[in-house]
Amino acid sequence: MDPRAIEKIDTMGKELFVKTGVNAYIYLSNHYANQPFDDMERKIAFIKSFENNLTKNLDKPYSLITISLEDKRINLLSSPSLDGIVDKDELLNGYIIPLLASEADKNPLKSKVSAALLNGYSELVEEIAQSQGKTIDSAIKGNGKLVGNIWKIFIYTLVFFGLVAYTYAVWKDKRKGQNR
Repeated sequence: MDPRAIEKIDTMGKELFVKTGVNAYIYLSNHYANQPFDDMERKIAFIKSFENNLTKNLDKPYSLITISLEDKRINLLSSPSLDGIVDKDELLNGYIIPLLASEADKNPLKSKVSAALLNGYSELVEEIAQSQGKTIDSAIKGNGKLVGNIWKIFIYTLVFFGLVAYTYAVWKDKRKGQNR
């Protein structure tokens, strides 16, 4: 990760802990195991066991973002007292995965990982703090979701106008055939 992203994440994590007593962690690795797996079932069992072992020594309450680049695995694990505070799917699908999965930009993987984790971590600490009526001053304020929503609107608009143009062309062609 980029050292500036690590510094910012560390600052947000410390502020979250001071204000709420909640620890927020990131575990980033190229891969969880050094050996290949014969089948997907064994690989998933290993990953789940690995993640459970990671959480055993964490100070509670905690929330942990895990990412393994080669295993293509991203997860959010939280202590039981934080269940229901952060929507795991919303956090991963709305703030982290889109930045990692963007193939259109030519940024190196290090930059994508740094941006994705910084974006997701910021949202994580904000949601945890908000659940306790606190604010995190060092958090990155809300542009992560805005960009994604603007992109979705743009794509849906293109699809809508494409369907309208296609329907119009088919309708016009049929009318032409009737006038012959």
